[in-house]
Amino acid sequence: MKPSFVAVLALLAIAAPASAKWTEVGARRTVVAGSALSVMAGPGWNRWSKKPIKKEELWSFDGPLLNRIEFFGGIASGEALARETNKKREPLPKFAASMKAAEIADLVERTLRVTEHAPDFMFETVEPMAFAGKPGFRFRYRYTSGELIRRGEARGGIVAGKLYMIAYSAPALYYFDAHLPRAAAIMESARIG
Repeated sequence: MKPSFVAVLALLAIAAPASAKWTEVGARRTVVAGSALSVMAGPGWNRWSKKPIKKEELWSFDGPLLNRIEFFGGIASGEALARETNKKREPLPKFAASMKAAEIADLVERTLRVTEHAPDFMFETVEPMAFAGKPGFRFRYRYTSGELIRRGEARGGIVAGKLYMIAYSAPALYYFDAHLPRAAAIMESARIG
């Protein structure tokens, strides 16, 4: 069942702080996360003016609570996938260049458990897949954030010892499947360099 227009507007109103600005990306090749990673954006995607961390960028089609694509551009060994808010009580796991696909999946899980307060997390698939023309990985997952069940798909690879990854997530009910083809097209268009 598709959410009502009023419910969507209410979610969008609380989705981002007033100081955040959203600008349409446009259907063109775009460099993301201030890195060597670029993608072909489709129409309708919007870029958030704030970067969650220096090497990350966030896009959304309908607002970040309804769907979002996160780009990680060149995460180096010893760096986390998110900004730490409490290093002592909730330390975030760090990336290591020696990680395999399953270990990167675990890195994403452990990060989301802290940043999204996700008590329930489950992988649907973890598999090898080319990313930006190089060996890489793809995994799909499901987790609970608040009372909402979200699904996600991440694709990426390690190039020159750094992690390049694109992660798409949305509520499992309607939004994940509705925008997955658009998100997958962006992931498949990835180039590094």
